[in-house]
Amino acid sequence: MRGLIGAAVLAMVVASSSGARAQSADPAKVLVGTWKGDVQMASGTYPRTLVIKAIETQGRQRFVDAEYGGPGGYGGGSGALAPVDVQLVTMGSDVILRFREEDLSPVELSLYRDGRHLTGSVMAPSPTRGGARSPAPIRLEKVE
Repeated sequence: MRGLIGAAVLAMVVASSSGARAQSADPAKVLVGTWKGDVQMASGTYPRTLVIKAIETQGRQRFVDAEYGGPGGYGGGSGALAPVDVQLVTMGSDVILRFREEDLSPVELSLYRDGRHLTGSVMAPSPTRGGARSPAPIRLEKVE
């Protein structure tokens, strides 16, 4: 029984450390590309695309050249991609992207440890709560 528990613990340690390695890679190499998925709002599920064209580091600052968009949602969303000012935050192995949608709703995405998914939320206006904002889950997957 001890051998089985020890093997399970070892497998968990190896799996978590390989996931951490996927995230600790240079964020520019992992993030640059096209990410597609959807946001789930109270009024429905809408497609979203994030295109990260480049990430440049100057000193301690990172500049992200990116576009984001998709049709539908509370702001109407034209469907066209529009430039967004992305704040890239790294804390240990965590990589977080923050920006605002076309209607100025804040978006926060975290890079999943597999390096292929961004998950998070959009603080979208709620039509049932008198304009108050409620989190709408968003999930994007890197496409080749």
